[in-house]
Amino acid sequence: MDDVSRWVNLTFVFAGLLSWWFFAHVVEWGFELLDRSNDPFLGENLSQASIVGLVTALVVTVLLWRNKKLYESGLNIAREVKKVTWPNLEETKSATRVVIITTLIIACILAIFDLAFQKLTALILGVDS
Repeated sequence: MDDVSRWVNLTFVFAGLLSWWFFAHVVEWGFELLDRSNDPFLGENLSQASIVGLVTALVVTVLLWRNKKLYESGLNIAREVKKVTWPNLEETKSATRVVIITTLIIACILAIFDLAFQKLTALILGVDS
């Protein structure tokens, strides 16, 4: 198993865990909506909604993982991301400074235009600003 497929498989595992959380909450909401009790199952932290959510998440995750087209797309995305040249810390700091300074300059220019148009409008309408 190469490094790229390992990351794709880990992404499916993470998506499965996230979908378990999501489906458990949806089923719990459905139980409340139908006035059905959500009794504990195998201890107080694991309820019927959690079990239904787990089974649903497992089925959905396995079906998506076994989908060749989706898995190949994940591999292609991972290969492309691996080719990216990520900036180092100094380049990131420098780019952040440029963005902040540019934003401040543009904000000042817009504030000057806003003030000028406010004064011009007040002058035309004859209203004190």
